[in-house]
Amino acid sequence: MARHVCVSTLTSQIKDMSPVVILRLRNMTAVDATGLRAMQEFADAVHASGRVLLLYGAPPQPARLMARAEFHRHVGAENILPNVESALARAIELRRAHSVTAKSGQLFALTRHEEPGRAHG
Repeated sequence: MARHVCVSTLTSQIKDMSPVVILRLRNMTAVDATGLRAMQEFADAVHASGRVLLLYGAPPQPARLMARAEFHRHVGAENILPNVESALARAIELRRAHSVTAKSGQLFALTRHEEPGRAHG
């Protein structure tokens, strides 16, 4: 139930997110199949809205599970990145290539410990 509530909450806020959504995974030290499914649902919802989801900084265990589950099929291998610098570079690349105008000139970032709607530049 908690997974459903969290995914529903995030999904309902996608319309307020910028065209490029960046999810920092560095504090996610472990993930199970339920957590991965929640991430897949969110990734699919972001994609369906016409936005791009970038993931960065996954520790070894989540990175291995994401690779085994072929998570790249939900976001694209080019959108799973090792660090914030590469994620921001990718976001800039997307913005230039697709003339994406980010909300308020910032990229929207969600992390495990932050409230949705909080932007970081």
